[in-house]
Amino acid sequence: MDTQSVSWCKSQAISTHEFLKALGIKKHQIKSDYPSYYEYARSKELDCPFDMDKGVAPDILYSLIKELRPKFIIETGVAYGWSSLAILLGINKNHKAHLWSIDMPYPNLGNESYVGCILPDDLHDKWTLIRKPDISGLPIALNECGLIDFFHYDSDVSYDGKMNAARMVWLNLRMGGYIMSANIQNNHAFKDFCDSVKRDPLIVKTGSNYIGLIKK
Repeated sequence: MDTQSVSWCKSQAISTHEFLKALGIKKHQIKSDYPSYYEYARSKELDCPFDMDKGVAPDILYSLIKELRPKFIIETGVAYGWSSLAILLGINKNHKAHLWSIDMPYPNLGNESYVGCILPDDLHDKWTLIRKPDISGLPIALNECGLIDFFHYDSDVSYDGKMNAARMVWLNLRMGGYIMSANIQNNHAFKDFCDSVKRDPLIVKTGSNYIGLIKK
């Protein structure tokens, strides 16, 4: 973790309430809106024999998707599937919306079949899982959906990985669309990208992690 990046995030961060207020949206919670889905997801996570990433702030992501109503969404990083669940429940009543998820598990762990394990079958009709690394999976997803409305990044934490994905998506992001990136405290990639496209980000802290959001 880069200490300068952490300091920058800390200086820019606002509360969840301020974050959502700045976007003009309300806070929603998966557990209260969809208790049966939440309990199913929790039980599937507990039953999983592998320890995978739990995702960052699914309720914030759920609130954004539910209120902003994006149509075409891409995410990188699935693991158990908490971010995927947040997005799929957020678009549950948006019949034309669809989510493309890109996830290539660490090799030789044998956990491939558990990627997205918390997602119930009845949400799969709005979900396409691409089992490839970002560098090859993103072009496939972008080719299938064309211009996108929302991109959620929570995969390769390296500087180059974040920058390459952001640059690729920005070219295919609709005006008014959003890029949301988790764990931006790891390096300067998010800050540098925001500077390069001349956009001021919104940054919120959740636990020990920082999330960044920019609008095109």
